[in-house]
Amino acid sequence: MSQEPATKSKNTGVWFAFGGLIVALAIAAILIFNPFQKPSSSSISNTSSNTNQNNQNNQNTTPTTTKPNSSDPWQAQMDAPTRAILEKVVAAQGGLSALRKLKSMHWQGKTVTTYGTQIINSDTEEWIALPARVRQTSNASFVTGGKAVETTIAVDTDHGWLRGPQEDANKNLVEGIEDATSGMISNALQEITFDPLFSLLAVTESTVEFRYMGLQDVNGVQAHAISLSTPFFGTGTFYYDPVTFLPIKLHREGGGLTVDRLFQKYQKVDGYQLPFLQNNHIKQVSTASSGEATSVTTYSTIEMNVPISDDLFVKPHS
Repeated sequence: MSQEPATKSKNTGVWFAFGGLIVALAIAAILIFNPFQKPSSSSISNTSSNTNQNNQNNQNTTPTTTKPNSSDPWQAQMDAPTRAILEKVVAAQGGLSALRKLKSMHWQGKTVTTYGTQIINSDTEEWIALPARVRQTSNASFVTGGKAVETTIAVDTDHGWLRGPQEDANKNLVEGIEDATSGMISNALQEITFDPLFSLLAVTESTVEFRYMGLQDVNGVQAHAISLSTPFFGTGTFYYDPVTFLPIKLHREGGGLTVDRLFQKYQKVDGYQLPFLQNNHIKQVSTASSGEATSVTTYSTIEMNVPISDDLFVKPHS
């Protein structure tokens, strides 16, 4: 397994564990690969064209989608069998009217990440304000020792900032603040796009497509697989429990990466069913480097529709 990072920046060791958590690590002299460095602003069009090409390649097996009535709130592209399953999925979360009341989420939790022989513990807090604001603070340290490092990233639609250790001219680590890269912004926004709850809001968007992929095995469970194709962030496949119709897995591929996330230990929070345990497996295979990482996040607190101050997203003074 190669330790060579996929991307390098002046902020040492920043990486994102896709979907639900953005674990930002800043460790002296160690650069960890970025498991989900999704498209920059210059490559979003390429991602969209690749997705369109995949859709064209699969057009012979793609069921005919029905055009929704203008008065129907379900505006996403999908066929009747897909909608039949999604209606049960949406009902499991209280119905579309309940989903449309979603405004924000705040959570705290602990993550244990394993990358090769390295094990990192992180205490993480995240704020999500719909439609496109994400802020996360992570305090991370290696199990083998070393000083804990705190890193914060905040994204507001098309801009953001990152605060954490950086190398100065003498190669010493000092705290600094810099603008978030387009890749960081893209990663953060995907936290919303492919969130197990927020993703259901996409049924009202005409620019996305849902497609039923049949029953597929997930750890012995024959789950309903439904792909969600987006115009900017590619495609992800959710797997829904056949009894509860809650998501038990998310699978994504792209950019030389394979990401699998398992959702477990659901609890009801303000009427919504939310997973309090998530397991991630991220595999990177490219011509430049390869590697695998796993992480387990246990949520201690999840709050829905809480007030989130605009100040959280304002870039601090250096």
